[in-house]
Amino acid sequence: PDGKPKYLNSSDSPLFHKGKTLYRYGAAREALAPIKDGPLSRGLIVTEGYIDAITLAEAGIGSAVAPLGTALTEEQLGLLWRAGPEPILCFDGDAAGLNAAYRSIDRALPLIEPGRSLWFVLLPDGVDPDDMVRLKGATAMREALEAARPLVDLLWKRELEAEPVDTPERRAGLQARLDAAAAKIQHPAVRKAYEQDLRNRQFEQFRAARQSGYTPAGQPGWKGGGRPAGPGGAGRFPRGPKPDPRQGIAAGATRRSGLGLLVRAIETPGLLERVREPLAHAEFPDPDVQAIRDAAFSVLDTGESLDRRAVAAHLRVADRLRSEKLLEEYPASGPLDLSLAEGREWFLALERFRSAIAVSDETRAVKQEVSDEGAGTGRDPMTRLKPAVAERQQMLRPQAGQEADGAEQGATEMWNAIDDLDEEMKRRFPNG
Repeated sequence: PDGKPKYLNSSDSPLFHKGKTLYRYGAAREALAPIKDGPLSRGLIVTEGYIDAITLAEAGIGSAVAPLGTALTEEQLGLLWRAGPEPILCFDGDAAGLNAAYRSIDRALPLIEPGRSLWFVLLPDGVDPDDMVRLKGATAMREALEAARPLVDLLWKRELEAEPVDTPERRAGLQARLDAAAAKIQHPAVRKAYEQDLRNRQFEQFRAARQSGYTPAGQPGWKGGGRPAGPGGAGRFPRGPKPDPRQGIAAGATRRSGLGLLVRAIETPGLLERVREPLAHAEFPDPDVQAIRDAAFSVLDTGESLDRRAVAAHLRVADRLRSEKLLEEYPASGPLDLSLAEGREWFLALERFRSAIAVSDETRAVKQEVSDEGAGTGRDPMTRLKPAVAERQQMLRPQAGQEADGAEQGATEMWNAIDDLDEEMKRRFPNG
């Protein structure tokens, strides 16, 4: 009862308004002016209380200011940005200091723009700048300030630590919170940059979890990417040979079978989940298309909303820039209406694409067996495969005038494979 408060707050008046004033503002701006390089040249240093600002000034860090017993206001942020583009907010390392830092994030997000942001220092638990200088010295305090973290780091820390992210629902909750925070940013370019950065962080967070053995709930035997774990498919994005960066995007375009099918699935909400199994097992001839497919499944596994932008972000983090460029340059066709004929044609085209790939696999098997013929296998590949080829021809022959673009692409791939097989048979077995 007899204790004296550390700070005494007076009431506002027409001449004095705490929310529009920063303690030591004039003196701090004068101290900041001669600092031309290094982290402390970017702006003023903001402490929680004026005793801390006084201590920093006495320790030779004269660009420190403090609010007068209130949380930072828009007016005070405006004063800070008038002095420098990236002021450093220094908070005590206890729960109250962390909460104050988080409140500053929400206050600043609508106002940030190119040349206007915040950096943060969180001191060890229970220590304020006054304690830091007295216990560890001015040099330790200066080093802590120079190691300040950008606003996006603290935003990510806040939302990631809000709750566990060990289920799809909780990962979706993380994305929803991050999306809501980024939506507060008024400047469109900065908002887009934050959305992209936060998506990249989510991808990195959950990719690291998958690589350390994390298995999404409800998917035993899966390792997070587009394919089941096991021989022939590790299931983790990225996978497959990386294309030669010296080749242009147009190189090998004739091998990009299935790209149209894949892009339409990405553009149609909910569709990719419905066809996950057939697409996961499809072997796309082009590694860029394969990378796009794997990135799309990685988006789903992290609980993000699936769209081109999210897939492109995952490709960019994985350093698949050719794949990202291919996806961005592919013409937008919009979502499919699965209740109309175009939706049914999409599923038909997918089945034909899978069958065409199967025929290609059969062709490779025949070639391998023919090459082994002289080794005494004792098996007649033509006799074995003729019925299978005839059955596929009957089943997959396209109906004239009824093919959508995607179905035509799958049928073309199929006929190329069958023609290849037929030519190989005629060459090896002219009397068969």
